[in-house]
Amino acid sequence: MTTPSEAAEPPPTHDRRPPGPEWEPPETIAAVLVVAVGILALGGLAAGIVPAVRSSYAINAPGSRSVGIALVIGSEWSQLVLAGVLLGLIALCWWRMDEWRNAIDPGKTIHLERYRKVVLGIEVALALTAAGAVAQLVGQVLEYADSGPVLLGQDLYIGANALAVIVVSATGVGLGRRLTRG
Repeated sequence: MTTPSEAAEPPPTHDRRPPGPEWEPPETIAAVLVVAVGILALGGLAAGIVPAVRSSYAINAPGSRSVGIALVIGSEWSQLVLAGVLLGLIALCWWRMDEWRNAIDPGKTIHLERYRKVVLGIEVALALTAAGAVAQLVGQVLEYADSGPVLLGQDLYIGANALAVIVVSATGVGLGRRLTRG
């Protein structure tokens, strides 16, 4: 027979999560997108290595076209849209960190530290995206170096994309640095 005090006790749980507040949705979304960018970058690197291994690495040799193709294939993921999404994540983290700084909550420090780590991850993702955009431009130049002005329009577009990604990435990294200092 169960006594009333025994019936009121909750059953034991075997939850292995570390103590502390749960992750809030903006923390989770930002962290997942940072991991996704890392997966894209690694996938791009792998996609670029496969054809590059089969070619010559001399820039002016016939194999330079193969290296260019490998760079373009490996960096297709590094576009302005992705850099813009990452910049938006910096803004989201900024908003949430401001909210947590003004909160009276015992979990405040944990949330702020999580956001700092997520912002650092976003900064790394922005740097990788900018490096990928530059690699795509270099690959385009190597791929069509001896084609003349035929593909000038495509070269200009890829160059403009690289410049835009660099501007957005530099802005995001600068804001992220400012955010994590405070």
